[in-house]
Amino acid sequence: MSFMTCASCVSAASVRARLSFPEAIVVIVVVVIASALVSLGRMSAGEVLQLVAGAALLAALVVAVVNGAPARAARAVLQVASGPTPAL
Repeated sequence: MSFMTCASCVSAASVRARLSFPEAIVVIVVVVIASALVSLGRMSAGEVLQLVAGAALLAALVVAVVNGAPARAARAVLQVASGPTPAL
């Protein structure tokens, strides 16, 4: 049997490898604020991680709702968000 490959037969996945400028600025600001809160002693590292994780889940839910994600995906995000929080 002959196995032939050609470039026209393969579909390329569209994956963005880099963040856009506004996305990078948001990431930098979040990291700077989180490190400032920990280093100034205002919050513990665990509290900052919980805050950032909660914000990320909320952002994922908002993006899912805005983009019209299927109900199953929105339910999965809500289920993760409402799950039990581990004691630190």
